[in-house]
Amino acid sequence: MPVREGFTTDQLEELAKLGLQKHLGLYIGPFILGFALDSMLFGCLVQQTIWNLIWCPKDRLFIRIILFSTIILSFITTIFIDVFMFHNFASGFGNWYRIVEVEYVIWFPILDAATVTLVQIFYLERAYRLHDRAKWVPITVLPFILTAVSGALGSTIMGSRIPDTYSIKITYPPFYTWIGSTLLVDLYITFIISYKLIKSRTGWSETDLMINKLIAVSVETQLPSLIIAVAFMVSYGIKPDSGVNIFFEIFHPKVHVVGLLTVLNSRNDMRNKMKSGTSNLIENTYNKRNNNTGPIPSGIGYEAGAGAGAGAGAGADAHQHTVILDNGDIVPRLGTIMRPSMDTAIGSSSYSSPYYKSSEKGFLSPSPSPSPSPSPTPTPTPSPDDSMYDKGLRPDTTNGPTGSEIDLKDALNLGGSPREF
Repeated sequence: MPVREGFTTDQLEELAKLGLQKHLGLYIGPFILGFALDSMLFGCLVQQTIWNLIWCPKDRLFIRIILFSTIILSFITTIFIDVFMFHNFASGFGNWYRIVEVEYVIWFPILDAATVTLVQIFYLERAYRLHDRAKWVPITVLPFILTAVSGALGSTIMGSRIPDTYSIKITYPPFYTWIGSTLLVDLYITFIISYKLIKSRTGWSETDLMINKLIAVSVETQLPSLIIAVAFMVSYGIKPDSGVNIFFEIFHPKVHVVGLLTVLNSRNDMRNKMKSGTSNLIENTYNKRNNNTGPIPSGIGYEAGAGAGAGAGAGADAHQHTVILDNGDIVPRLGTIMRPSMDTAIGSSSYSSPYYKSSEKGFLSPSPSPSPSPSPTPTPTPSPDDSMYDKGLRPDTTNGPTGSEIDLKDALNLGGSPREF
């Protein structure tokens, strides 16, 4: 490390002592608080990791790699912080100048950027899948991620050229490139995920409630890291050599990791809420005002309880059932609306299938058993052509979900096999 020229060791020690003793709360307090908060977050991280291993043992390999890589980096960062604190306040007890040296501080940007970048790649892949694997998602996000990494590297390189924090202003350009790009990535990914989820609302209460929960989880897990990044930038701009900057830097990466684990573990809570009760059927009321795909045409009935038949129009007090299948799939899926059962749509057709779907959305739902018609006049069975179905509704004899629909698994970035919730 460079040595400040023109001063002896005793002179540097005396200068540091005079400056720090006047503002112990500003220079020493943040070290202690940051260390304590980092330790608590590491404890939360360990607990959430144990829950994740119990609740989500079949996550995809990609999620496992991201998760365990961030956990390992968090553990390394915690050990590094312990060594840093021991260097300043144990072996260096009484040595004031050590507190303003940058021998350890310059490595924080590298550890921070490595951890945060992995978490951002997780959210990027989540947004990529949610937008039907649109190429514009990684194309617009990756440049900012790479810019943040380059800024962190620049901060470490520039910091290695100075002896202490009295010259820390030289790192302004790479620092703001690093933190600013990190902030932009977090904001942008949160926006495109939330926007897609909002546009996926269907008008069915239970499905929309699940979408609202996904939006809330996305915003709540990103909000703490956004606030900390903004506070870090403001603090660094006002007084770059104060200990407040160390306070934010110490625990900043772990906030991202805890948010990642919160997103992954929230799937178990949603599964439990969907499966609660004695039955796995949950009434799902339809609200036409929230339906993005337009009203269901008249003449196509809803499954609307006792006495409702094929003539129940779009204004009926309708409900559908959200069904959790044995393999964990949830019906209805996001981005779709419930259509009437095949038997209701075509009258007294002899066709009977356990599922039907819309060719536009790839929607799949169990078809309820038809109720006997109260009319004594028999209804003729139409021929199976395009005119009898509503906007691409086709009979489907498959027994599992097909198509490219946006499902809850993609929205939550679930792991496991394609049919696993």
